Amino acid sequence: MTTRAARKTVFDSVAVLILVVMLFPIYWMVSTALKPGKDILSLTPVWFPTHATFDNFRTAMGQPFFWNDVVNSLTVVLSVVAISIALAFLAAVSVARFGFRGRTAFVS
Repeated sequence: MTTRAARKTVFDSVAVLILVVMLFPIYWMVSTALKPGKDILSLTPVWFPTHATFDNFRTAMGQPFFWNDVVNSLTVVLSVVAISIALAFLAAVSVARFGFRGRTAFVS
């Protein structure tokens, strides 16, 4: 194996490790949402829910003001996304139209 191939293998292995580390919290949230209460509060972790249940979702949706909180969250998220898109568009236009020191770092 050449050094170039070995280096590529190491970089790919590190990238896969980073991917696994970044995806694990998402897996754990979904897994925990589908576990019954006794598995969630267990001192030994249950990696795969044996008896998946949607009771946690049913209980959460039955709480008072749940849907108000969902509407509030969606309002904040949509507002932030709209503002971010507008600012990103204006920044892209300024980088594309105007010359300034350090512009090549953005355009290259």
